Amino acid sequence: MYKILIVDDHPVLVDGLKSLLIEYRQCGSPQIAASVAECKKLMGQERYDLILLDINLPDGSGIDLCGDIKQIYPQTKILAITSFSEFTYVSKMMANGASGYILKNAMPEEIVKGVEAVMSGETFLCHEVDMLMNKKNDQQIYLTRRES
Repeated sequence: MYKILIVDDHPVLVDGLKSLLIEYRQCGSPQIAASVAECKKLMGQERYDLILLDINLPDGSGIDLCGDIKQIYPQTKILAITSFSEFTYVSKMMANGASGYILKNAMPEEIVKGVEAVMSGETFLCHEVDMLMNKKNDQQIYLTRRES
């Protein structure tokens, strides 16, 4: 059974994630932190297998927090769950050690799939983010005959 910490300051989203994860039956009742400070306090008291981490927190950046957590607890998996779908956010979060990136509008099945993938050592990007990252990496410049 996984020990999970949800770090997000939106109560409705947190309640939904908590219910989904309990129903998923691979974890006990997840702990909740609504800020960077709360997360660090809980991390000091207990070890977690997985952290579902938002980027925008009231007292700091989830991107920076991700890097801090991975430096101190390298074995802890981090799955970003956020509304930011821009290339730079995804790149920075993954560079700071996140194992996956899911948008908050993802379907419950995709969230469960992300948890499973990350916990089995894989990298996971939700469908929308995967398309964004592949598009960005695959940008080719096409020239007309006149331009070439």
